[in-house]
Amino acid sequence: MIDLALLKLHLRVDGGEEDDLISGYLEAAKAHIEQHCDRRLVDGEPVDPAEMALTRDVEQALLLLVGHWYSTRRSPAGSADLQSDPRAHRGHSSVSI
Repeated sequence: MIDLALLKLHLRVDGGEEDDLISGYLEAAKAHIEQHCDRRLVDGEPVDPAEMALTRDVEQALLLLVGHWYSTRRSPAGSADLQSDPRAHRGHSSVSI
């Protein structure tokens, strides 16, 4: 699966302060893709029809989902000033795979 170092490179994040947050986004992105595709993600070749390989396009989808969620998150208190923090709200956008 995608490792934390690759995710942090994709997000341009240094340091470890947000490792737990980023890891949580990765788990949520995997669950989202598995639910959307009605298959479990697996490393290597699938051996069951209910499995799906982590191909390059699926890996890119995971990176994009995590990147979207990371860049559009609100402040920890949920009280970001929408005018001073453009990341806090960008309308009612959604990401589809």
